[in-house]
Amino acid sequence: MPFENVKVPAPGGGTGVEVLSPRGSTESGALSWQASLFALLLCCLWGGLAPAIKVGLRGMPPVGMAGWRFLLALACLLAWCRWRRIPLNWALGLRLGMIGLSFLFVLQIALLNVGARLTSSSHMIVLLNSAPLFVVIIAHFLVPDDRFTWRKVTGLLLSFGGICITFRDAVSGVSSSWVGDSLVLISGFLLAVLQIYSKHLVRRLTPYEVIVGQMVYGVPLFFVASALLDPPVAYQLTGGVWLSLIYQGVVVGAFCFSGWIRLLSRYSASKVSAFLFTAPLFGVGLSRIVLGDEISRSFLAGAGLVAVGIYWAVAPSYSGRSSAVATTSMTGLSS
Repeated sequence: MPFENVKVPAPGGGTGVEVLSPRGSTESGALSWQASLFALLLCCLWGGLAPAIKVGLRGMPPVGMAGWRFLLALACLLAWCRWRRIPLNWALGLRLGMIGLSFLFVLQIALLNVGARLTSSSHMIVLLNSAPLFVVIIAHFLVPDDRFTWRKVTGLLLSFGGICITFRDAVSGVSSSWVGDSLVLISGFLLAVLQIYSKHLVRRLTPYEVIVGQMVYGVPLFFVASALLDPPVAYQLTGGVWLSLIYQGVVVGAFCFSGWIRLLSRYSASKVSAFLFTAPLFGVGLSRIVLGDEISRSFLAGAGLVAVGIYWAVAPSYSGRSSAVATTSMTGLSS
């Protein structure tokens, strides 16, 4: 997949910036029904990440599991780039930025996996999906021409109201705890920081160079952190744990990311990102089906508010302008 420099409208409808994008991408094409179904499939698969992590933790320590997960993802992405002849070149001056990105990446995933041990799968996927909301807040202060609007503020209020209901459910629940929920929420905030940082790097690198670079440096850090921080437990690699690891690394870490880039190479980023609100809904449903999570009415109300708030804050406005979430959402699909 050859890449070229294209002018992408700046968030909020500014004059635009030069970024590296797959050749042939468009910012104005309407999604076909096939593309819409594919976007829904990717969000559904990402929603399945939470139950997959919970299953994997039955036989692997949290940080060590992340190392193996992203080692699998890295191998798949390198093979894909080689097959599609996608260039991977990191200038010396950008490597320090990639190392910083990798440390942040490792911290975000470590908090997510540790928090996953202390909360339910359904709580985890809803709180992790707070990342787009934090992107909106951070972008207001750091990204030119991407300020708060009444639509974004309304979406934020709805979603954070849903998060408060989720925490209230955790305090009175059996399968979740406010400590686990807090760790996952912090992980969601760090994911938002990662997305904003990645957006800055994508102006000089291709999306594949950013995601592969953070894994190249991040995977060794995961194993070092695992040796220092993980409890000394034996790996119990049952069939379910293996399937969980393959799902996390191959399906989410490699396929979802490549598929999202494929969509962004053909359709407007703002139109594609409008599907993100479905991920927590898919995640709650899959958590119920796969793990039998107890889902209270109050939690369903909270999850619904988060989903509606994400859509209202992230989806393109009536003027067609896109937010920072639209152009940074790709990194979330590998985390």
